[in-house]
Amino acid sequence: MEKTVTSLSRQVDELEREAADLRRENGWLKEIVMLRTRRLTSGGPVNPSESPGDQNKTGQPDSGKGKQRQ
Repeated sequence: MEKTVTSLSRQVDELEREAADLRRENGWLKEIVMLRTRRLTSGGPVNPSESPGDQNKTGQPDSGKGKQRQ
């Protein structure tokens, strides 16, 4: 009986941590959606890789992989 209580207590702790992590992630995702919605309504770039700072020397969007060529 004591093992069962200990095991269930451990599971409760683990599930509470997981729920807290999921709430935090949900908050981040909501923020991303809100930022993208604001960009759509304000006429700004929708894709972060399309912003002027993310273009390579040819004016094309940078793939973001590896080092930039000189």
